Amino acid sequence: MVDNIRRESPDAVMTTGQTKTYTSLIMHGQDRNIHGKVFGGYLMREAFDISYLTVLKKSLGISPELLRVD
Repeated sequence: MVDNIRRESPDAVMTTGQTKTYTSLIMHGQDRNIHGKVFGGYLMREAFDISYLTVLKKSLGISPELLRVD
């Protein structure tokens, strides 16, 4: 199927390098646990948010739907 898309319209396929989005986070004391480390759930939420925004930006405004998280 990907081969058919590439033959029909080369602009429909994006490389990984074309989907990069960067963010900076300022961590505060309430974002860490008793061991002085950042909460894993907090990092996963931030990763989800940045990935959602990247897909939204590249999909021309069509809202993505999360199917599952492994």
